[in-house]
Amino acid sequence: MQHARGMSLGELLKKKADEGVAVRVMLWDDETSLPLIKNKGANLNKGGPRIPWHDSHACVIGEAACDVLTNFEQRWTKQCDPSLLVPSSTLVNLVPQVNSNTSIENNNWKVQVYRSIDHASVDDLCGNFNAERSIHEAYVEAIRHAEKFIYIENQYFIGGCQWWEKDKNVGCTNLIPIEIALKVVSKIKAKERFAVYIVIPMWPEGVAESESVQDILYWTRETVAMMYRLIGEAIKESGEIGHPRDYLNFFCLANREHKGKGEYLPLDSPHPETDYWNAQKNRRFMVYVHSKLMIGSANINQRSMDGKRDTEIAIGCFQIQDEVEKQMNLSDVHAYRMSLCNEEIVDMEGEEIYIVAP
Repeated sequence: MQHARGMSLGELLKKKADEGVAVRVMLWDDETSLPLIKNKGANLNKGGPRIPWHDSHACVIGEAACDVLTNFEQRWTKQCDPSLLVPSSTLVNLVPQVNSNTSIENNNWKVQVYRSIDHASVDDLCGNFNAERSIHEAYVEAIRHAEKFIYIENQYFIGGCQWWEKDKNVGCTNLIPIEIALKVVSKIKAKERFAVYIVIPMWPEGVAESESVQDILYWTRETVAMMYRLIGEAIKESGEIGHPRDYLNFFCLANREHKGKGEYLPLDSPHPETDYWNAQKNRRFMVYVHSKLMIGSANINQRSMDGKRDTEIAIGCFQIQDEVEKQMNLSDVHAYRMSLCNEEIVDMEGEEIYIVAP
């Protein structure tokens, strides 16, 4: 600001106030701001927010990492000066060249990099398309080829508004929820066993009572209701005795802590009846599911799947196995999936249930 060099913030505000400018200051943790930001009790002195996260990550090495590099270069050259980048020619020797005749080690994961992105964010989209939606396409392809079960973890689960009972024109048209529902319907008609397990947070990031979070919960409910309706109709038409939850289940993770000896006690108490106050009183809290399986940044909602909105990147993995390995489920991908399932599923006595198949 002109003539403000060397002045402290306080001096500048006082100067502007003396000039007749209305100066208003809102402190982040001041009582006057709490009704606006709706985070009463989110303060370390009062115990702070208690929301552990559950997440999944991957390290990409080898040839697939070149695709990640290409994505970065394309985004950089769209926004900034390309001359500031290290020339790609100097990076060739960082990745060993793979001969097509080279034998493939059994513990190698084969990786495909996917994106949601449009021409406004990146240069050189393949085929001169305006948008790339390969993350969405990969989800749909995987769902259509599923044989026995589907296991999904995601921070959001919204889509298929064309098949909702109302609000059909809100624009949330990604096909992932409807593809899952139709997969189950096809298995019911074929009289084949199939199960879907979906893990999501109890509510997405933010304050549960806020308008934005309530809207998201409403769209999530519409999505889930649509799926159960289609599956219920298929069960009825088949003449089978069953319930939609025999085929489709949603889970929210939570935890409860016993009071420990020498446990840290906050200096102050959160505001009564707030989320933080209830969490401390009951010692129960949700585990925030932030993971995306497939592993990446994309949520299952329209923003991440559209291609023309949020820019996302993700990877899909598989392992090449011979028939004996397939029969014995020896792959690391299978082991990773089983470890996730067994981490989160317990019986009523609190003991882990070890899943041996899917």
